[in-house]
Amino acid sequence: MHINEGANVKVQNAQGVYTDFWGNAIVPNMTNYRHNAITVNTQGHDSLDISDATQDVIPSKGAVVGVDFDARSGMRALLTLVHNKERVPFGALLTLGNSTAIVGEDGEVYITGVQESMTFTVQWGKEINQQCTGVITEPEKYTTGIYKATMDCR
Repeated sequence: MHINEGANVKVQNAQGVYTDFWGNAIVPNMTNYRHNAITVNTQGHDSLDISDATQDVIPSKGAVVGVDFDARSGMRALLTLVHNKERVPFGALLTLGNSTAIVGEDGEVYITGVQESMTFTVQWGKEINQQCTGVITEPEKYTTGIYKATMDCR
């Protein structure tokens, strides 16, 4: 199995198995011709987020099965977006790199894989005054491992 940028991640259902420096691990004792779940645990890794932490494989006898986990490296953030001194409306679409997120109530949006100085765009209509851009600055870190900040979108 492999996790991009996932060094030292625990494999839940294999006792004592962790990924190496490159994010690779060998999960032993799979059952032939049966569903085998491989689950990883990213607790303690504030800068790594895996969208689907469990994958199912069915190996044949003697097979070596490769499994890639889709991981995003960077901080987790809860941002409050402000445009022209008002909160960005509910349902607006935030684009950050290759990912998107929908803005919730009070202009709040949760995103992962955030790096400092990343530019984001927000759109809530087709008109020019219904979109804005901003740059993520270093937010304040909370003990939960989630960064929280209010970002101005122009």
